[in-house]
Amino acid sequence: MRTTAAVFATLAFATAAFAQELPLPKMLKDAERQKGRWQMEMLESSGRPRARGMTITVCTDNLMDQARRDKAKASGCTHKLVKDTADEAVVESECKDKQRTSTITLKRDGASILMSMERSDPGGVRSTKIRSTHLGPCREDPPQ
Repeated sequence: MRTTAAVFATLAFATAAFAQELPLPKMLKDAERQKGRWQMEMLESSGRPRARGMTITVCTDNLMDQARRDKAKASGCTHKLVKDTADEAVVESECKDKQRTSTITLKRDGASILMSMERSDPGGVRSTKIRSTHLGPCREDPPQ
């Protein structure tokens, strides 16, 4: 369960960073058209070897809207888009109050996006790699 939380935290962090003052990276310009279900597979997670291979599916229809609403809450972090091409984006973040720095790299891999996150804080350095693949529209709940 902690690993699932880590995947959601990573996704939320990346979404919040892009929803703040950063321009939308070029590789995510079509994100509005790719709302829907995304399959996220944990490829690596330092300190959690059993997380490898874990797969979850999330509905992203309202994810950016939620991130924009959450933007109102002060994060105490600054984000900088340091690379922005059609196939790769790199965001560096610094949270002085939490003594934490992070680097998120997004790369196209065919129909998928590979996300690598390296985070450094007083507890050490952690890395996570996730493959996200768009599956189509979110499923609606069946009628009751």
